[in-house]
Amino acid sequence: MNLEWRYWSAWIALAALIFLATLAPAQERPVEMGEVVSSAGASINGTRLAGEGMIFRGDTVETEATGEAVIKLSPEIRVLLNRNTSVAFSKVLDQVRLELRKGTVVVQKSGDSLVAVATPRFEIQPAGTGLARMYVALMGDHSTYIESDQGQLKILNAASGTSYSLGAGQNVLVPENASGIPGLQPEHPAKGVASKPSPNPPAPPSRHAPKSPVGHSHLLVGVGVAAAAAGGVAALVAGGGGSPRPVSPSAP
Repeated sequence: MNLEWRYWSAWIALAALIFLATLAPAQERPVEMGEVVSSAGASINGTRLAGEGMIFRGDTVETEATGEAVIKLSPEIRVLLNRNTSVAFSKVLDQVRLELRKGTVVVQKSGDSLVAVATPRFEIQPAGTGLARMYVALMGDHSTYIESDQGQLKILNAASGTSYSLGAGQNVLVPENASGIPGLQPEHPAKGVASKPSPNPPAPPSRHAPKSPVGHSHLLVGVGVAAAAAGGVAALVAGGGGSPRPVSPSAP
C-alpha cells in the first residue's frame, strides 16, 4: 500500500510540475536589431565595447566625451552616434525606433525601410521612401536641433500631436519653451499652437573646427569603409562639408 501510494504521489507531483511549467510565460528570445561596426569610447548597457558588438531590442548604446559609434541596423539603415550620446534601440512592427536621450545622432536610410528618432519632445522620421539623411541633436540648453541633409522629414510634436514638414537641406533649432517650430507652419495644427514663418532659416549651433575635409553625410554612405578603423568614426561627425553642425551639444 505504501509503495503504491508513493508511486502515484510521484506521478501526481510530476504532472503538477508539467502543468505549472505550461502556465509560466515563455521567455522571449532577444530580438536582434543590428551591430556596431566601429566604435571608440562606447558601451552597450554599461558594458564597454571593444570596437564591435551586436545590438538587441531594448539595448542602450552610449558614447563617452571622446567616443563615437557607427551602427548598421540593416542593409538600408545606418546610424552614427556622436560623442556624449545615449540612444535606446527598439522596434515597433516594421519601424526601427531610436530614443535619443542625450547628444547627437545621424541617421541614413534608403528604400522602403522605416526609422524614427524620438526625443523627449519630438518624433522625427523620413516622410517617404528612398534616400533620407537626418541629423538630430539635444543641446545643452535643452533646445532641439533637427536637420535634413537629404529627403523630406516629418516632425511630430509628441505632446500636442502637431506635425511639421522639413525639406531637404533645411534645419531648425527649437528652443526649450517654444510652442511650435520656428520657421515652419504646422500641417495639422493643434488647438492653440502656432508657428510664425521665418524669412531666413535659423543659424545652426556653432561647432568645433573640422578634423577632416570629408563631411559626415558623405561618409555615412560608405559606412562599411569607415568601419575599417575607429579613426574614421571621428571624421564621420567632425568633418566639414555642408552647413555647420554641433559636434557635442553637451560638451562645455
